[in-house]
Amino acid sequence: MNPRPWLQHYPPYMTAEMTEPPFDSLAAMCEDACKKFADIPAFENMDKQISYAKFNTLATQFASFLQHDCQLKPGDRIAIQMPNILQFPVAMLGALKAGLILVNTNPLYTPREMQHQFKDSGAVAIVILANFAHNLEKILDQTSIKTVIVTEVGDLIGIKKLLVNFIVRKVKKMVPAYNLPDAISFSSALAKPVAATPAVPSTAGPGAGALSASAEVGKKVSVALTYSFDATADKTTCDGLGGLTAFLASQGAAAMLPEPFSHLAAVGGQAAFADKLTSAKVTFADTGASIGTAPFQQQ
Repeated sequence: MNPRPWLQHYPPYMTAEMTEPPFDSLAAMCEDACKKFADIPAFENMDKQISYAKFNTLATQFASFLQHDCQLKPGDRIAIQMPNILQFPVAMLGALKAGLILVNTNPLYTPREMQHQFKDSGAVAIVILANFAHNLEKILDQTSIKTVIVTEVGDLIGIKKLLVNFIVRKVKKMVPAYNLPDAISFSSALAKPVAATPAVPSTAGPGAGALSASAEVGKKVSVALTYSFDATADKTTCDGLGGLTAFLASQGAAAMLPEPFSHLAAVGGQAAFADKLTSAKVTFADTGASIGTAPFQQQ
């Protein structure tokens, strides 16, 4: 009897076993796709298309700016707060190329919600649409954010940029007044010369590719957790993350780690669990993954 009868229904291009991913980082995967489909439109907004090649070029320019002008280091957290406009994927891939950890922020958040997420995530930089900058002004001094990059709706739509930005700001009055004197415009960031080709961080070694997790235990304790896994030893299944889930479960907590590249984890359990979590360090024999924790704060 065939132990895996479903294999006969696989299409010819699908292998029975999962092969090792050819890329050691998400940024490298995106860059390869941009080169492979260079002349094909990648995104379109307000009738403006940018090709994969242009997308990659803009992302590289932005990554260079983050690394060399803003002096951001791999592992720093950068918030991105904007809707589906062309600047979003450019900022996202640029941040990945610079080795930063993305903190996606809902554009509709209130100042209080923004302050909570920025403080909880440890964000030190932000790319924000001007329409929401007035909310950032209200809570900026209550966060660790030192680098503020402001973009306007039409910044990447070519010759219509000035007209669209004027209409959004002056005619429709969709940009409330704000005062962020140290803010940098997204357009000026992209205008900076590329100081050097940004080095795409690799997850090919033990302890590389650290991911940030924000966890709440019970109602009184917040724990900031950072974990990593050995991508060389186990790129395919990322058992280290499964092991983390098992470890948390063994301590009496329920953990959710939806995907290997997630930077958020929700943990529910008893407040007493925090005493164990703060001193926990787990190494998994199959991957060499090491799990460590940062001190928690009583609230």
